[in-house]
Amino acid sequence: MSLALPRARIETLEEENYSARGRGGALGDDKTDDTAALQAWINYLVTHHKRGTLGAGTYRVSAPLIIPAGYEWAIDGDVAGGTRIMQTADNMPIFDIGPTGSKPLMHTWRISNIEFDYANDQPASHENANPILFSQMVCEFSLTGLRFARGSYAIKVKPGIGGPWGGLWDELVFEANLSAGAMQWTGCVNGVPNNKWGRFFVDCHNMVGPVFNDVRGYNWVVDTIEFIAAQRGAQLFSISGGSECTIGAIKLENGVYRNAVDLIGIGPGAHVKIGQFFIGGNAMVLHPARGAITLFATGVGGPTGTFDLDTLVANATEFGGDIYVISGAKGNLRIRDMSFDANPWQICNNGSTTTGDTLTLDQYKNDRLSDNLGDASYAVTLGDPNILSFETPFTSPRTLDLPDVANRLFNGLYYEVRLYGAVNGSNTLTIQCGGKKKFVAHSDKVLMRFSWRRNATAAAGWMMTQYEPLP
Repeated sequence: MSLALPRARIETLEEENYSARGRGGALGDDKTDDTAALQAWINYLVTHHKRGTLGAGTYRVSAPLIIPAGYEWAIDGDVAGGTRIMQTADNMPIFDIGPTGSKPLMHTWRISNIEFDYANDQPASHENANPILFSQMVCEFSLTGLRFARGSYAIKVKPGIGGPWGGLWDELVFEANLSAGAMQWTGCVNGVPNNKWGRFFVDCHNMVGPVFNDVRGYNWVVDTIEFIAAQRGAQLFSISGGSECTIGAIKLENGVYRNAVDLIGIGPGAHVKIGQFFIGGNAMVLHPARGAITLFATGVGGPTGTFDLDTLVANATEFGGDIYVISGAKGNLRIRDMSFDANPWQICNNGSTTTGDTLTLDQYKNDRLSDNLGDASYAVTLGDPNILSFETPFTSPRTLDLPDVANRLFNGLYYEVRLYGAVNGSNTLTIQCGGKKKFVAHSDKVLMRFSWRRNATAAAGWMMTQYEPLP
């Protein structure tokens, strides 16, 4: 009499062993080395195109968990923080995705609701201490609800391969004990399309940065990234040249920046649009000992494509040295609205960069008409109406002072001066900048336009570009 089990029963037992309940025999008791059990479980899920749930617990591993080339699989934890995979070996990945070859193409897969950790702190020099390492180009995937507690870079793309594309990345938390940053894409061989980043939280306490290094792509959309506590002065973003990216909102709350750095570096030929950018908090130090701190550096190493920012809100609790909003090469650069604290923020460095040639600040170039400025001298403040009207007879000579801080100006900023019932006899209007006379208006019922062209000094940049009588 044969004691062999029916084939259907064997398959059922195999399913149970590697299913959500079986986990290949992994215990997750924070004591046992679960490497072999988890590796067998992962192999089964990928080979059989299955979804497996890794229940709550801490699963210790002592080698990278290899996710072989394959498609239509999912690894779901119970909840990030409840399901934790801990690497006990130093300078090793936790998940190594696709090192077994380039075929089949890895698509239609998911990793969710897991926390990745190391038994020991991993210094930034441990370049292989990556909770997730992409060793093959992957596409059409989902990374959601993940937490990265320790490591060097949390997510790394192996140099020399195509970057991940067509992915949904959402609810990712990069915690304080990461030493290098959140993502490292240096050496990625091509720009990649169709990634969507949702909400990211990044605690930069120990990160040396760049936090997101050499990331790239096109048709790339980012929702919200919250950076906090950049105590080591890390660069936030390095965006590779040629990228096309739309970002909803970025916040940096608190940090210590005492060295020269570009917070967001944008490579040549890139097209980047940001909805909101906030920098500030109750412990925001911007005070380089030498050099400059720049919020947005465009076209580093060559001409940029476009940069567009809707809203900037900036404040600092310690502020000193040269702090610039934007700098770099020429390009189509636009900022619509800015709000600063009382610190002396500078828009760009017109003495050493060409940014001011192609930058437009809508807040300062607003096409509004002033009220009657009356029988008085007037000093223009940036953000005032661009059309300045004097309609009351002068009782003595008056002056109009144009803005005289070159690093807050840009090519094409203009002020139109409308004289209608003001100038009479010797009661003239002198237009000047920084005490330097630009023009004296002896006639009434005229319209004059003064436009600024980038120059190392503000006064030298203002010139009359229009003069016409009014009816």
